[in-house]
Amino acid sequence: MMIPKCFRVLLSLVLVAEMSTAAAAAAAATDEGFYVGMAYGQSQYEMNEDLDIFDIQTSQGQDDSDTALSIFMGYRANRYFRMEASYVDLGAATVYATGTFTSLTPQPITGRFEGEIASKGAAFSVLGSIPVKNLAFYGRIGLFMAHTDLTGTVSSGPLSGSDTTSASTTAIIFGVGAGYTFLNHFYVNVEYTQYPKLGDEMKTGERDVSGLTVGLAYRF
Repeated sequence: MMIPKCFRVLLSLVLVAEMSTAAAAAAAATDEGFYVGMAYGQSQYEMNEDLDIFDIQTSQGQDDSDTALSIFMGYRANRYFRMEASYVDLGAATVYATGTFTSLTPQPITGRFEGEIASKGAAFSVLGSIPVKNLAFYGRIGLFMAHTDLTGTVSSGPLSGSDTTSASTTAIIFGVGAGYTFLNHFYVNVEYTQYPKLGDEMKTGERDVSGLTVGLAYRF
């Protein structure tokens, strides 16, 4: 039976509308929802220490970078806005010095001092994105509830002693990054994040820390 031309046109319009609706629904399903993931990279502590510890100081150095790790979960409201909670471990930085004490005892004592500072804690952020097809550029701002430990160790020969002081502070964090969505549910990103003034000035000292990480997330 021949279908009149007007019915064929109507049928075509209905099919096109149905396909558009299905595509929009699929896009909406991937544009919003929960996600989980983890990130791995490197942290950099701002260390400008002048360790004037020994009466005669022979050497001084520092290791201001370490591994940064985080696990996170969030909710993506749409392509432009999401909220995220994470736990971040920024690793530790170390400063050290060796030298000789001449004023504390009748005989000179040679020793080594090592100080380690480490920060970690929970973070809560909001992120705004500029999507370009499967690629997105984004900015982050949030709060980091940092727990910072400062451990000092003094050793001389077989003898050593150490002590730790801690501080809990809240810092405003910010970052920028880029991400790419693939296979509908997976998302990989690169991000630079700044964590300013971590620690307490009187207890552990305040230090800026930055992180450069690569992350992988799964969107439900």
